[in-house]
Amino acid sequence: MQKTIRKPLLTANKLGSTLLRVNRLSSLLLTFVLISSFFMVFPQIAYAANTTVTITQGESENSMQTKIQNAINNSSPGDTVTVTGKNDTAIQPLELNIKSDVTVIWKAEYTKSSGIDANDRVITLTGSGTFDVSDGGFINNTSVTYAIISSGTNIVKVTNGRVYSRGGYAIYATGVGSFVVIKGGVVTSDGDLPTIFTRSIYISNGSWIENTNTGDAINVVGKFSEVVITGSIIGARHGYALYKDDDGPTTFSSCFVFAYGDDLYLVTNGEKNVVALFNGVPLLVNDSIICAWSTPALAPNYNEGSSKDLIATTGATVYWGLKDGQAGIYYANGANMGFFPVTDPWNTIVVNPASAPPTSSTPSGSTPSGPTPPTSSTPPTSTTPPVTDLPKSGDTDGNASSDDSKVPGSDNAGKTADKDRSSTPKDDRPTSDDSSNTWQLVVFGGLAIAAIGSGIAFFIIRRRP
Repeated sequence: MQKTIRKPLLTANKLGSTLLRVNRLSSLLLTFVLISSFFMVFPQIAYAANTTVTITQGESENSMQTKIQNAINNSSPGDTVTVTGKNDTAIQPLELNIKSDVTVIWKAEYTKSSGIDANDRVITLTGSGTFDVSDGGFINNTSVTYAIISSGTNIVKVTNGRVYSRGGYAIYATGVGSFVVIKGGVVTSDGDLPTIFTRSIYISNGSWIENTNTGDAINVVGKFSEVVITGSIIGARHGYALYKDDDGPTTFSSCFVFAYGDDLYLVTNGEKNVVALFNGVPLLVNDSIICAWSTPALAPNYNEGSSKDLIATTGATVYWGLKDGQAGIYYANGANMGFFPVTDPWNTIVVNPASAPPTSSTPSGSTPSGPTPPTSSTPPTSTTPPVTDLPKSGDTDGNASSDDSKVPGSDNAGKTADKDRSSTPKDDRPTSDDSSNTWQLVVFGGLAIAAIGSGIAFFIIRRRP
């Protein structure tokens, strides 16, 4: 009986060829998996997850908070979450936990106009990320204690934005490692609490910080705290323009700093000063001016061009004047010059125009009324003092710049303003969102993984059975 011999399904050559194709296919699949894994693990390198969240009028606090917090939670280091829109009907606070190296850029207008919560605040920040009221953003507190409060290690910034607080803190950030940066921002309040309360602060770019009632404009606490103010205006009334209770440098550069007071910054005999420092004296550079109104009496009345009751840094010129009908103080020291409007909730300050006879003034009453929050994020622009308005040497009211008895100078040995020092202060501090070194490691690490995967794939493809 003849046996039937079956042919093999695959010859040896065909089998080798098939295995080679399988190996090549496996290699390509491995390469694809490695590259896909790279972009899954490091998506931010290919596409930065910068998210925009819009809040709307009448939207509930829970809805706003949930969608902002979700965007933060889904962010990676280096990402930003931008908040836009408007809501002025809030009665409960927003609570945001911002991750490290994530920045919330607040461009929305947000007002808490009524309602009392347990902790009396508008926005509460935790975590260690950055919160920046930026480019027209506005946080408006009309009824509670805190406009922005940080209990974490957050960096609180105001970059061409506005924060206002009626009767309370505009910014409260005292967590260990936290600090405040104001660049071109307007931060104001009108209560008996400090406008800004923090550990260190860096102010620049024409910022405007002011408390028009009995509270301090800036109150800085904690060891090794730092204050650097450049090209900005700091104003208080019955409180201090700056109160700083511990170690650390204080530098004013091209600034105007104002408050009611008997002196500028010397803390002696319990006098009320513009700046209260309990360690050292401030460094004044680039024509900075500290100015005090020494007699904020009831129903004040001054002639335009008079420097009566004004005290200022040696070399500076300050005098009472009017701008667009508003009473205030013209100031000049080198290139640093402008106009500072002086309003007082307890008084009506009258400045008589140079061409008109003095008129009687009427007190505004015993009930203070809060200022209208600024309508623009840009502070009032500097105004060059008219030459004709400069105080005359024979002015019967006297000239503050000629009175050195209460101004830092040669009579106060060891306590001079040092305004001729050549050191240039920094106007900012490195922030946690500066993570370029971290990203370099991430990029190189990802490229290394891709290179290794490609090498393995190439090696497998090149092999023959």
